[in-house]
Amino acid sequence: YQRRVHGTLTKAIIGAIGQVDQPSSTRQLGYASLMQHLKGITDEYRQTRRNELLSTTPKQFKEFGEKLNEAWKSSTASALASEQAAQQVNSDIKHGPFKLEKLMDSGSS
Repeated sequence: YQRRVHGTLTKAIIGAIGQVDQPSSTRQLGYASLMQHLKGITDEYRQTRRNELLSTTPKQFKEFGEKLNEAWKSSTASALASEQAAQQVNSDIKHGPFKLEKLMDSGSS
């Protein structure tokens, strides 16, 4: 069991690193570089993130999953839709219904 968990965690970490360091075209690299600059993301910050990902332990992964599970229990979602679409979703949904709240009259501008 422990070997299987460790293998799964290793695959998850490798996948996360692959997302961070995925190969890109010249265009994608230019855009990513611009976005990182505008967001203030430095090479040092990116390396710190890689190091944190690579040093993740099974215990930390489990604790994170437990925190996500707790957060999920009290989570909410919002959507902006026509009244007809919202009613359709409420009739189709398995875990509902959603609370519908009208923001404006259809005659408003």
